[in-house]
Amino acid sequence: MTMRFKLFCAAILLIGSPAFAGTSQLVVKDGAGSTQNLNVTTTGGGFFLYQNVLCDATAGATCAAVGANGLRVDLNGSGTLPAFAATPTFNLGTLNGAATAVKQPALGTAGTASADVITVQGIASMTALKVDGSGVTQPVSGTFWQTTQPVSAASLPLPTGAATSANQFNSANTFTTLTPTVTAGAYVSGKSLGGLMTFSAFKNSARGSGIFNGFSVASKTGLTISATVYVFGTTPGTTCTDNTAFALATADQNKLVVPPFIISPSVVGVGAVEATGGYLGPAISVANTDSTTNLYVCVITSGVTPASTSEYSFGMNVLSD
Repeated sequence: MTMRFKLFCAAILLIGSPAFAGTSQLVVKDGAGSTQNLNVTTTGGGFFLYQNVLCDATAGATCAAVGANGLRVDLNGSGTLPAFAATPTFNLGTLNGAATAVKQPALGTAGTASADVITVQGIASMTALKVDGSGVTQPVSGTFWQTTQPVSAASLPLPTGAATSANQFNSANTFTTLTPTVTAGAYVSGKSLGGLMTFSAFKNSARGSGIFNGFSVASKTGLTISATVYVFGTTPGTTCTDNTAFALATADQNKLVVPPFIISPSVVGVGAVEATGGYLGPAISVANTDSTTNLYVCVITSGVTPASTSEYSFGMNVLSD
């Protein structure tokens, strides 16, 4: 007789008993004929509930006690659990503070700003976050102001009329030479030697004035014929063309900046044929009157026969303002 059948029989016998509630003990025999004492609980309806034990249905003597902490079941066999009738659904409910997918920052794409920004919220008297690179020198980029600022004077705007180097007084003498093209042939007295010569005598047109303090002539073949020199502050109207008669017009007299003077290449260089001469008269204040840096010179010969077209060289010395 199996344990299940004996329990069934005991239950039948007790059905007709008066109903009472509480705990009791049944004495039954198991399938092997051994006596088993069963702790049961009686309900108000006269039913018995088997307490604190779980037995094998096929081996009645194999039972396990169920204590206050429950019963652990280990699946040590190699069998297969029966399949569920359908896919089970487990509802874990709302877990307070659980790290659900909704609360996770999304992985961003390199080079693209992420909408999920994790920040640090500070409080008063908190320990400061270390952001100094742990003592390692960090690279710095962008525009910043250093303690000492380099300044380029070349980039600074200047007021109108500022005293720049171009406008400074130059106290040095400016000596300019010219070698005009002359006629390699006879000149009669009163003709221009080389035509009108233009000397750049001044530093700039804004300060076209200075001190005239010398004029020289050199003949490379040693010619010593004298000549008269006319110096103008603007281009004269009088014709001054090489080997052409010169007659100073009345309108050009007030254009003269230096009284006409005579020079003669009378000094012959030692060991050379060249003859030189010049004007060493008193220094005279002169000025350009046509808004240029020039003075204009016309040399009138007393009669000479140059050996070449480059026979003469002329020099002017001016202390420019």
